[in-house]
Amino acid sequence: MLMNMISIDWDKWGEAALVLISSVDCALLLLFNIETLNEPTTYTEYVKFRVGKLWYNTKQIYGVGFVRKWSLWWAMTTCMSLQISAYSQTLWGEVQNEETTFNGFAEATYTACAAIAIMLMNMISIDWDKWGEAALVLISSVDCALLLLFSKAKTIYVMYICYICYRTLYQVMITIAQWNLAKKMVCESYGLIFGLNSFVALILQAFLTAIVVDKRGFGMTVRSQFLVYGTCHAVIALIFLCSIARNLTNHLRHRFTAIHSFTPNTMNQEQLLEKLGQPVVTNSNPVFLQCISYR
Repeated sequence: MLMNMISIDWDKWGEAALVLISSVDCALLLLFNIETLNEPTTYTEYVKFRVGKLWYNTKQIYGVGFVRKWSLWWAMTTCMSLQISAYSQTLWGEVQNEETTFNGFAEATYTACAAIAIMLMNMISIDWDKWGEAALVLISSVDCALLLLFSKAKTIYVMYICYICYRTLYQVMITIAQWNLAKKMVCESYGLIFGLNSFVALILQAFLTAIVVDKRGFGMTVRSQFLVYGTCHAVIALIFLCSIARNLTNHLRHRFTAIHSFTPNTMNQEQLLEKLGQPVVTNSNPVFLQCISYR
């Protein structure tokens, strides 16, 4: 500030310094007169404040239906993916020999394929609000088929192909899920929702491991485990298919109610066409409108 005053030809350094000091004094007076926030003064109050804020943000985030659906898919599919990653090599070991060991190559291949697929998906414009659930049903169905084939395969190369395809689809869809969730955020708590979804996935994985893998549970063989994981993906697809059917039913019911909630004699031409979802056309034939209204 002092240099600016000198550049506009102030004659005396004293005047410039006086103005600068006065500005600082005014700023300090304003600072002392600002009301202080009711911040916590003890550790207990601070913990209560932070927990309350987290709870409020959680309710605000998961209050959006779109976020709940994608978070549900995230948690369940991540649980399955962690299980596949943990036990795939055990299944490979049942059919492979020393000459056909390409486990590391399979891991590297799916990583490269996922990176390429994600970049390609970035070039495609998709309305995920409209087609998101259909995509989740389709991908979950494909995952189910891949895992069922994986569990029954007798050759290591078929297993490698199933593993690469499954893991590639997961990496692509989890990236899309993160993008959709970030887009629908009502508050800037990206770490909160991502962390909660991952935490729920780990809880589901713990329960699944205890039930399916642990000997205190069913203690299934590795092939039977993969059969269960494929069935879980079928359940995921069924859940979102039921959601699509519910949304479609509500849409048709709303449209049916809108069409039958009026009488043609009490509505003008524009209102009639608007209710039916038709473009408004002036000077239309009344007979044609009557035919539409009773269609």
